[in-house]
Amino acid sequence: MFDILTLHKGKVRVGKLDEVAQKDKISLIDVVHPTNIELEKVSKMSDIDISVLKELIDPAERPRTEEYGKNSIIIYRYPIHTKKEVRTSSIVIIISKEHNYLFVIQKETDHLIDSLKNLKEDAKVNIFKHGVSYVLYKFLDNISDRFFKEIEEIEAETEKIEKKILTNSKRSYIKEILDLKRTLTYFHKAIIANRDVISSIEKGQLANVDKKILPLIKEVYYDLSQLNELEETRKEILTGTLDIHMSATSNNLNIVMKRLTVMAALVWIPTLIAAIYGMNFGQPLHPEVSPLNMPELSWFYGYPFALSLMATSVVAMYFWFKKQKWI
Repeated sequence: MFDILTLHKGKVRVGKLDEVAQKDKISLIDVVHPTNIELEKVSKMSDIDISVLKELIDPAERPRTEEYGKNSIIIYRYPIHTKKEVRTSSIVIIISKEHNYLFVIQKETDHLIDSLKNLKEDAKVNIFKHGVSYVLYKFLDNISDRFFKEIEEIEAETEKIEKKILTNSKRSYIKEILDLKRTLTYFHKAIIANRDVISSIEKGQLANVDKKILPLIKEVYYDLSQLNELEETRKEILTGTLDIHMSATSNNLNIVMKRLTVMAALVWIPTLIAAIYGMNFGQPLHPEVSPLNMPELSWFYGYPFALSLMATSVVAMYFWFKKQKWI
């Protein structure tokens, strides 16, 4: 699907594909999830073989710059949301200074030029009137802004998880933390690769990029360096959050074990008393049995005495554990 913005006679409007080659117009052409027919049209306009285009639009393609005929090609990565995760995907940018157009081709559905389309008319005109290279700069700058926004969302999500961990250390939090770390790993690879691309552009290695905007391209390089630092900081914080979760889980387990130990200790002395009297070594009045074996068995208050002894031991142990702050 083609989505075209064209500057003509001082106004930015939705353009048509057969008009973009006119030299008095500056056009940004967004091609989302292109069909073979649409790729053939792009191939015809740019003089790039369709087989080359199909290779370039692979979402897994590594960011780089190259020259193809009269076109300069940039492969760049951007953040994208899927049903399962947030990751990155590749776009292909084709710059034709001769024809004043900029192709943005993406195999996965995400209208990257919407941020430019939603600007006020004066702002759009101001961008397009500076030429196709300036449009390229704003487009790359907007992708950096998307990365900043995604990392801010990860920061907010991390803070929520940290608050929840302090009150409840569920196993599901581990998955949430690992998902965020995986997203940051995707971002790290993309940001580093994008920075190399920007570095090559800033050094003037693309013929169709106007040298006047190279200082602005350097600003994009600085943004990517800052993004790399933010991403690494977020990852370190998530690692710390995971450590906190593991510590909280271990601490909760220790508390449970302490309580079980206290319960076992409270039962242990009564059990010992019951076990001793349960041995029942003969009757003390029998002439062939020592009167020292079980004298309490013939005592009138023997049974109440044993129960009282058990109860007293439980109460004494309870208050002792209470004083030690085990319960």
